[in-house]
Amino acid sequence: MPFNEVILLQIQMRAGFKCEYCGRKLVPNENWEADHIIPRSKGGSNEIQNIAYSCPRCNNNKREYTSYFDPITGEFVLLFNPRVMKWEDHFSKNEITGEIIGTSKIGRATANLLFKYTKQVILPEINWPDLQDYKDSDIIIYQVINKLRISLFQNKYSFIQQTIDNINIAGEDLDLKFILEKIKLESYYARASEKNIVHGINYANILLRQYNDDYERKIQIYNILAILLQQKSTSELLLGNKQWGKYYLKKAYNLILYIAQVSDVLEQKNNYIFNMEANFRKIKWGASKYSLNLKNDIQRYHTQLKDQSKEVQFRGLKFIADLILINEKINFTFVEKIYYEVTEHIANSGYGNTYNITHSVGLRRRWWGLCFIYENSPNYELLVKDLLYWKKIEMHNEIRELKIWHQSIKVIIDNEKWEILNKIFTQY
Repeated sequence: MPFNEVILLQIQMRAGFKCEYCGRKLVPNENWEADHIIPRSKGGSNEIQNIAYSCPRCNNNKREYTSYFDPITGEFVLLFNPRVMKWEDHFSKNEITGEIIGTSKIGRATANLLFKYTKQVILPEINWPDLQDYKDSDIIIYQVINKLRISLFQNKYSFIQQTIDNINIAGEDLDLKFILEKIKLESYYARASEKNIVHGINYANILLRQYNDDYERKIQIYNILAILLQQKSTSELLLGNKQWGKYYLKKAYNLILYIAQVSDVLEQKNNYIFNMEANFRKIKWGASKYSLNLKNDIQRYHTQLKDQSKEVQFRGLKFIADLILINEKINFTFVEKIYYEVTEHIANSGYGNTYNITHSVGLRRRWWGLCFIYENSPNYELLVKDLLYWKKIEMHNEIRELKIWHQSIKVIIDNEKWEILNKIFTQY
């Protein structure tokens, strides 16, 4: 029902000329709408108290819904009601990406439904440092690369490959050429099917020969190659090829250690991550035994984490979880502490409704590993939902890694649940 201009202005002023769900500011000439919080079809009135000012994306996605499921707990909960709830209690802004995410059950359920990207809204712009020159000189190239980077977060691999293959790079723009090559290389490890891992390793070696005299670019390629080698190791271990599995892990470890020790282009805070990553790979391929020193190292890494940037904290917490999961002698109280920290990070990273799928799923997988240790009876219905979601978005390596953890920890599970879980695991 259209409102007269006086009432519509009251609605806009109350909302601060922003969408009352996602917080987007009103754009001139954009067709924003007055949303019925409780739909008319469900008995909602036209009273101003039942109206929220909404951007086209949120309004189109909300439709007739009044409740939706929380992607973390799987529960159906009421959607956010701006008339009776405080926005800050249910949402926050991701400090790394600038994305609005849900932080409570209500916030996550609302974000899961309303904040999905549709044709009515352009994906958020991210200010990548390596794109700044293009933003000033070639806005078309800037927007294309921005779209590719966000598509990488969303695991849209076919789109990435086809787009990069069809871009003609004019002149000797080596910076642009490398950006596109790096995105293509990253897409191999993000998808991580058996075929992609092999293609990715081969492509990385081609790029290393191509940039043999370019030290900084070689370091970036080495970083991605180390991830691909670890994924190849996991794949070989699941096939029962322990010798090859340790071989590829050792290669990954040597690369990470090399970067951490000899690179003078990396800041010390990044060496913190590389040292932790190298320690993890070293222990995993058997060059170092479980020891008191390892336990002390893990706790030292955790203490140092609070002084790092938000992005480094996110990565660091993943590796601390990895180190815990390969160390049977770690103090249970410390496991509990990390379990709850990871749980909080998952809630604040927007798992299930963020466009940065790769980061949030990677942390979720570690959370399940800790859950197998900490919880007496993990929620296997929710685990199956997660695994099917990861399979759908082609996060193959996360399923493989979780399968190894699940097998090694030997969680007690009834036959019916195991059959459902095993149907997914046996495909990897």
